Amino acid sequence: RRIVRLLSIFAVVVCLLVVLLIFALHSAPARRYAVNRVTSMLASQQIELQTDELRYNLFKFSIDLRNIRVRAAEPSAPVFATIGRARLNLSLHDLLRGRYVVDSGSVDDVEVHYFIGADGRDNLPRALTDPNEPRKPFDYLIASLRTSNARFHYENQAQDVDVVLPIDSLAVEGSRLTD
Repeated sequence: RRIVRLLSIFAVVVCLLVVLLIFALHSAPARRYAVNRVTSMLASQQIELQTDELRYNLFKFSIDLRNIRVRAAEPSAPVFATIGRARLNLSLHDLLRGRYVVDSGSVDDVEVHYFIGADGRDNLPRALTDPNEPRKPFDYLIASLRTSNARFHYENQAQDVDVVLPIDSLAVEGSRLTD
């Protein structure tokens, strides 16, 4: 009986610690830490990321970002993408296997500005590589993503081209079978 009671108390304490840890991971300091880690990882790949707000839910494996700005590390070039809000649901199964899969998501108020200066330099962020294996490309898949209220701007100063294309809605559907 005594051993059973001690094991029960130990199990309750462990459960309480796990619950407290999960609440701590959802706190504002933990979210700031997560933003700083992602920002520094992208900075190491010459991509600058800024966001006003990051929320995530570890129970649902979802991410909610607001006012996102993405640019290449070139300081004189304009921002490549501005996103008003992004809501993404990730696949836990694939994440445990080392692959990032967006099961579903929505991105609203998107502005993409692809800029090529007169000198030929552009503001396009380069493709991500795996941080653990820099020679290997970043393994990700977008299974389903919807975009609303998008605007794509292509500006090429070298060829004197400036085109703006508004898009009301856009859908991306990826397949796990064909990658």
